Amino acid sequence: MERIIVSSDNIKPDSPTPPHLKIHKLTKLDHMIRSILLPVVLYFPSPHSSNHDVDSFISQTTHHLKKSLSALLTRFYPFAGRVNLDDNSHSIDCSDQGVHFTVAKFPGHNLSDLLENPDRTDLPSLLVPGVDFIWQEIDPESRVLMIQVNYFDCGGIAMGVVFWHKLADATTITNFLISWGNANRGSKNGVCPNYIFQYLFPHRPEFVDKPPIQSPLQLTAKWALKRYVLDASTISVLQQLESSGSVKNVTKVEVVSAILWKCFMAASLENGKSESSVMLAVDLRRKARPPFPADCFGNFISLPVAGSGNHDQADLTGKLRDAISKINENLVTSLQDDGYGGIHNFFGSKLLGPKESDVLLISSLCGFGYYVIDFGWGNPVWIAPCCDTSGDLKSKSLRMVNSVWLMDTRIGHGVEALVTLKEEYMPAFDSAMNELRDLAASKGKTIDHI
Repeated sequence: MERIIVSSDNIKPDSPTPPHLKIHKLTKLDHMIRSILLPVVLYFPSPHSSNHDVDSFISQTTHHLKKSLSALLTRFYPFAGRVNLDDNSHSIDCSDQGVHFTVAKFPGHNLSDLLENPDRTDLPSLLVPGVDFIWQEIDPESRVLMIQVNYFDCGGIAMGVVFWHKLADATTITNFLISWGNANRGSKNGVCPNYIFQYLFPHRPEFVDKPPIQSPLQLTAKWALKRYVLDASTISVLQQLESSGSVKNVTKVEVVSAILWKCFMAASLENGKSESSVMLAVDLRRKARPPFPADCFGNFISLPVAGSGNHDQADLTGKLRDAISKINENLVTSLQDDGYGGIHNFFGSKLLGPKESDVLLISSLCGFGYYVIDFGWGNPVWIAPCCDTSGDLKSKSLRMVNSVWLMDTRIGHGVEALVTLKEEYMPAFDSAMNELRDLAASKGKTIDHI
């Protein structure tokens, strides 16, 4: 697949960042997040007929995107900065170095080439900037946000975004993308980020120099990735089955997480492990009382853990719900404590248990509103949190295993799961998922495995 780089430059805020904001300190919660670059790709349909002037469309669209991005960066100013290596990556130097912005085109190809075969191996890795180092700990040039806008002959657009997770969580990135889309359409609606985190979870050098707990998740070059789509009818049946037990009104994220845990248990057991845990990314903004503003900038994540023996698959939704219930206002208060004690609750006490326990991280982007993003070309037709599904990246990028990203499907209220596992875990996991598919099919439902 031929990719032509049209341009590559840095987009700076259209007005200077004030001197008192030049140093953006990371908070104690930011420091608990693994230092890693994460990619996401948004796919937009063509806003024009097939006979439009491609070069003119690229020129005009790119001009508007750069102009609106420059204006927006006056509010999201840390994204235009660089990781301060002189400060051991504890802060961002906000001297308006700019967001790296690349424009690419794929002559002779339409967006449908990808959408009709989303797991093809020759294209997804070309849609994001810095493919040689995504999933690494930091960009070689210390950039915290990189964007690549890809144009197809049909007029379709794929926007690849890579961000440094230590600076921002999924809510922050969603707020940024929604606001950028609004600005590009000429709308005055949008988020003015709230930097109140500096007071809620202040930067403390004595903490960041000695993190009390290290994440059990590993980075490895030997990974396998598969995408599963669970349709709404299947989820509905499973919700009804789960709600007939001790847990009532099971949500779709709870039931999908339980399904994934069951499959992971099978893979873990197959590889000689007797216990497993699920680590869930939970947004603290909603758990505080009163809730923190939804526009808080940074990382507001806690990671409760539910554990079980791999032979005990009973009441997994109950175990998940019990773990999440512990993320409450008392825990938020303990995390704000100046001392070390509260931070131990960030992961959950179960991680202090047997080292032989396998851990699966599940991050849900369901309900985040990605599909309402609109740059003036309509809403995305697909969003891929992890776009590099090809095995040829094993030699040049690292993967966080074992981990899952959950996304809403664009229509039908289904869930899409991108599962990254240790290479040796995938056969047993996939077999267990196939058994669930067969079970659902026997009830007249389907679980699509793509």
